[in-house]
Amino acid sequence: MTQARIDHFRAFARFPSSLPLWVTPLGGSGEQPVRLVNVGLGGLCFEIGASVEPGAPLRLELELPGLWDRLTLEGEVAWTAPSAEGRTRAGVRFTRPTGRALRILAENIA
Repeated sequence: MTQARIDHFRAFARFPSSLPLWVTPLGGSGEQPVRLVNVGLGGLCFEIGASVEPGAPLRLELELPGLWDRLTLEGEVAWTAPSAEGRTRAGVRFTRPTGRALRILAENIA
């Protein structure tokens, strides 16, 4: 009997979210507000009006309730797909998140 191949699995659950999110290419300037779709401890998904390439490194800034400053994380685009209204949906995996950042994120998505 042949076993089905699993091409994708997620190690961390994702939770729908509409928290304010800004994205900046690492090494670049010009943060851009984007629409957050979901977020988890391993990464997030957002929609953007521009194109973004898989593998692109990004700085992600989330505005969380109760924090004075935005929570800043770094990530890498894992995949992209066309979305509604000519937008692009991008899945991002966090790269080198700190324990503090993950704790703050967990407290705000649970």
